Amino acid sequence: AKWAVGWDIYNMRTVFMKNTSYHVGAWMEIYREHKAGRPIGHLFRKLFSGFRAVTDYPAVAWWKEIRDALPEAKVVHTSRPAGDWYKSSFETTFAIVEYAQTGKLDRLLDIEAAIVGKSRKDWLQTGDHSQKLRDYGEMMQKVVWDRLFGEGVNPADPQMRDRVIDGFERHVASVSELNGDPRFLVWQVTDGWRPLCDLMEFETCPTSAFPRMNDRKTFYRASLQPTLNARLKPPVGRSHSRAPPPQARKASGGASARTGGAHHEL
Repeated sequence: AKWAVGWDIYNMRTVFMKNTSYHVGAWMEIYREHKAGRPIGHLFRKLFSGFRAVTDYPAVAWWKEIRDALPEAKVVHTSRPAGDWYKSSFETTFAIVEYAQTGKLDRLLDIEAAIVGKSRKDWLQTGDHSQKLRDYGEMMQKVVWDRLFGEGVNPADPQMRDRVIDGFERHVASVSELNGDPRFLVWQVTDGWRPLCDLMEFETCPTSAFPRMNDRKTFYRASLQPTLNARLKPPVGRSHSRAPPPQARKASGGASARTGGAHHEL
């Protein structure tokens, strides 16, 4: 949807795929300056320069500070039942961040097998776990997980489920304090374009169906599959073909519903 209206959007893919070292460094500076009690508004204005909108991690954990830095901004809040959000995030974002922190592929391989119906656990693991990934994992812990769920909480640990869901519900309650503000919109994908166009005061509104790319298969193609391909090679004597794309799985295997995996919304 964001690209359909021609906007440059700052989101998790910006951090993870476009000059990761710069963006991780910028967020760590925001974290350190905030912890020291110093102003951070100028850091947000610098980081988001050239972008028309901000969404996704890490920004959602700092929405109040971003709104203070950019008071003219409008706020769109999307949410869903806490259990659905947790299941989606556990199978997508939480797993990717844990991999960045540890370099262990087992959880990612389990998720891939569930999506494509084929396991690569017998493939050889190659390559190094880069410092760039470790830095990204550390940033996500300090800048996002600690802030939303509590210091030291690993949302990829199922034993911490209750603490993670509590953090989600606190976040929803916090954002909901904006109810009644004319610059605030509670919105769901099923609402379509019109509420967004009205909020943004667009002269024209797209007539096409609202795009839905935010599912587990999109997450797999955009994030999980490239990550695994970079670290795996088939056993000796095995074809070097990559894992099949998710659409190759038979319908009887159980297609995934929209999970929020690519968007990671709170």
